[in-house]
Formats: sequence, structure tokens, C-alpha cells
Amino acid sequence: AHAVHIRRLIDLKGDHIMEDSLAALIENGDINRYLKKNNKIYKERRDHLIKMLDTYLKGIVSYEKPDGGMAIWVKFDPNYPIEQISIKAAKQGLYMNNGKLFDNNGVSYNAIRFGFASLTLPEITKAVQIISSSLVLTLQPK
Repeated sequence: AHAVHIRRLIDLKGDHIMEDSLAALIENGDINRYLKKNNKIYKERRDHLIKMLDTYLKGIVSYEKPDGGMAIWVKFDPNYPIEQISIKAAKQGLYMNNGKLFDNNGVSYNAIRFGFASLTLPEITKAVQIISSSLVLTLQPK
């Protein structure tokens, strides 16, 4: 046990095999090709999500097109409470955050982080369609 402890101190919890493998991928250009390919895929997914938001939720949500990342911050009109939308969406098989995770100090943002990186284009379309069909209008007092 003592030897294992000392070994960890020396290695600083590094994984030399993994580090050497990664260095080889960088040196031979595989990482650059991989990143270029995946950046193209993520951009395509981001742009598709934006198209679906504009098609199915125009006037109900607002967002800013991100330059990078793998999610879009989507803010719903206050007349469409995410908490109720998420309940209806779950009945259709879409499990989404109810927005409460992002609220703080008593402020409700009525917004979600819509991750697109792990979804296919048809999955993105289906998710937005389910959200659209789950819209619950509650008129807020003015």
C-alpha cells in the first residue's frame, strides 16, 4: 500500500501510455483530421437545431447562435412555462430539464440548455417537434 502511494506521488496520477498515444495522434495529424471532421458535424447539428427552433418555436423561444460549444441556451416566452412543457414532453418520451436547475435567487429564467452534440439530425427534429406539441400557454398577469 505504501509503495502504491509513493508511485502515485511520482506519477502525479498521470497515464503515460495514454499521454504517449495522444502525442502520437497529434504528431501524425490524426487529431487535426478528427477535430476538423467533428467540428463540421457539430456545426451541422447546431445549424439544424436553429432551423428547427425557427420552424417550430418561432416567437416562443429566443436564443443566440453560439460560435462554438455543443449546446444552445434557449429562453422560452414567460407565457410558456417550461416546467409544464417538460411534463407533457415526458409523456411523449422526451425527458428534458424543467428549467428550475438554472433559476437562482428567486429569478426564473424559463430557459433550458439544449445540447445537440450527441443527437442525430432526426433526433433533433423529433425533440423540437415534441416540445412544440407540448406547449402549454398560460397567460401571465400583466
